[in-house]
Amino acid sequence: MNKIHFISNNVVFQTKESYFTEKEIIDIIPYTFEGKEYFVQFYLKYDGIWFPDGADFVLDEDRFEIEYFYSIKSTNLWTPVKVRDVIEMNFSDNHIPFATDAAGNLFLIELPTGEIKYIEMEYPYEVTLVAPSFIDFCNGIQATMREE
Repeated sequence: MNKIHFISNNVVFQTKESYFTEKEIIDIIPYTFEGKEYFVQFYLKYDGIWFPDGADFVLDEDRFEIEYFYSIKSTNLWTPVKVRDVIEMNFSDNHIPFATDAAGNLFLIELPTGEIKYIEMEYPYEVTLVAPSFIDFCNGIQATMREE
């Protein structure tokens, strides 16, 4: 199994150690999606992550800021998202959020493909495919570049 290795990319983060079992995680997140095994492995080790010095997912020339990955006990998580104007966007409730930026925009896993999408929560909503899987997303996280 591939390792999630953003930790070795000089990304500073804080986390709580996870005390959940694999069964508990699967019970909390019963959805099936490609790459779920990496998602479960992540939450077996970490119960959410916060990036105090900033972190970004880089896609081509775009940088998507990440403030934190949700704790597995977050009450507003693990429920498929319904966004206003879903018909206009052709965006259904088959996406679960797992991370956010400082503005409240969401990173979501599409069920069942496992693709990672970013949605800007201000109208008009914009949805961007950022990674083919959870592990690709994690492995693409970099420390935020600071201007000198």
